[in-house]
Amino acid sequence: MEETTVEQPQEDPTYINCPVYTQENEDRMRKRWSDSSKKQLEALQKVEHY
Repeated sequence: MEETTVEQPQEDPTYINCPVYTQENEDRMRKRWSDSSKKQLEALQKVEHY
């Protein structure tokens, strides 16, 4: 039995390290959200086809 340790990248969530609202952080968050939402939409569409 191996312990599953969830690795949390220190620099991944820029908005946590940078409390100051900046356009760059906004762009990064939008890209991240758009990527995840695209994957979810593709998965939903695949499910709907069946």
